[in-house]
Amino acid sequence: MTSDELKNILPELQETDVSSLGLEDMLCSAYIYDALYNLVSVNGLDMEYGDRKIYGGKIRQLFELLTGMYRDMESVLERGKILALTGYLIGNSMAVCNREFVDRHNVLADKFISENAGKLLSGSFGNDFESEKVVYFFVRVVLDYICFCRGQYRELDAAVSELLDRWASTVEDDGKWDGVTAVQALCRIDLMRMYSALFLDFSREDKIRAAESAYLSQSYCDDIPDRARFCLEVRSVCDAVCGEIQQTVIEEN
Repeated sequence: MTSDELKNILPELQETDVSSLGLEDMLCSAYIYDALYNLVSVNGLDMEYGDRKIYGGKIRQLFELLTGMYRDMESVLERGKILALTGYLIGNSMAVCNREFVDRHNVLADKFISENAGKLLSGSFGNDFESEKVVYFFVRVVLDYICFCRGQYRELDAAVSELLDRWASTVEDDGKWDGVTAVQALCRIDLMRMYSALFLDFSREDKIRAAESAYLSQSYCDDIPDRARFCLEVRSVCDAVCGEIQQTVIEEN
């Protein structure tokens, strides 16, 4: 996708009734609107890429819809997906950077972690792909939540670190994991990189770089769902536009 192609689909994105979407589309849409909101608000590109108020409103509406849906869900995977998103948003989006949204996320995240921490500590999530998807979203929620109070969660932090060590130790010489799908590998890389960034722990850096070289150099993987692929493409274009603007500023100064 190019920046011109993105501009062509902006009217459709701006007019989408997010309340009519299913869970997966809501999640992907929130990440898309977050990228667009950051693009226009940081760089002052409202005239070119759309009014930040539209994207900010979509983000807040999705945040409220998803946290409202959360209480009616029993699936740990679905709950983890919602809290991984809301945790990301309160840490990265100015659209929901206020006490109301932070408190709403933290109340749900605290209970979610308390209810499921024992499964990670005991290893009872399982080792199959479906179980690892649950682990991925659970650990994302944990890392976002404990990053500023790590000392209070030493046992849980140690369990996450042990899991990441186990993944790092099984990276093969070509940077890949045996019997692991590309999507599963990208999830592992994401958690390992997230842990390193939050806690300045670079003990797995060689393994992370080897895996990134093996998997991130590929074109979009066949097993990535179309909606997720579209989300990645939009976010990639937004990142590229921001990068070009930053480079221009550097060169001019």
